[in-house]
Amino acid sequence: MIQVETNAQMDILQKCLVLDADDNQMNRFPLCEILKSLSINTDEAENGLISLEKYKKYKEQDIGKLLILMDLDMPVMDDIT
Repeated sequence: MIQVETNAQMDILQKCLVLDADDNQMNRFPLCEILKSLSINTDEAENGLISLEKYKKYKEQDIGKLLILMDLDMPVMDDIT
């Protein structure tokens, strides 16, 4: 369960982009839906290589804070690689 203690914490989260990197769509979907319901920007990636490409793109765009939640064991490139 996601619990935000203060309005200041919520303000910080709402200024972030959360990249959910998981090869299982059934894991990505509920988290992204919860975050969207809290007005938190989200993006998804189905493997580590796509996550890395999206990270580079967002870094070039200077989007601000980026939080990456990554599954450890994924096809193509995982969190350990």
